[in-house]
Amino acid sequence: MSSRITVYYDFASTLCFVAHQMMKRMASELDDLELELLWRPLDLTLLASWRRGDEIKGPGRANVERVIQELEVATEVPDYWMDSRPAHALIVALEGHAGEAVCRDRIFKSVYRARNWLDQGSWLAELADEFGVDRLELSSARAFDRIEFRTLEAKERQVSGVPSFLLGEWPFSGIQELETMRSIFSRYVRRNVEIH
Repeated sequence: MSSRITVYYDFASTLCFVAHQMMKRMASELDDLELELLWRPLDLTLLASWRRGDEIKGPGRANVERVIQELEVATEVPDYWMDSRPAHALIVALEGHAGEAVCRDRIFKSVYRARNWLDQGSWLAELADEFGVDRLELSSARAFDRIEFRTLEAKERQVSGVPSFLLGEWPFSGIQELETMRSIFSRYVRRNVEIH
């Protein structure tokens, strides 16, 4: 019997890219645990003090840079908090389709490896074309409302930051070294099997 964990993320968060890379490193172990990760985007600006366009500096930036170095993920922190809603709208439009995971990976790599910011240039619209999503969907009020609804739904589940792994009713925020994540996931799967 497989278990599922919802992973809340925001493309504007460098730590979410780090978490995404770490989970890719753990792919075979997740398969062995029969553990499926359901990646769900949210708008962190509705949950935390970040605002679109805010400069990323000071202790917050230093903490992210420390995590990047400790977990050995090749990337850099952007200078400001990007508007991630159009990228989230693209992912929501693809939910349930095979292309969702591929598109999510492409967005993360484009931002955190190639330094194509989410709210600059036409690359995101071109990606929508490639995946068969209407470009207008990336900025529609309906899509943004859906993202806001999902964010507030996550807030009701006590999610206050990203990345957050929803372990049953308990949100585990942040990303840790592989050994710690293995331990957390293994314990969750064991408990989940015992309950069922």
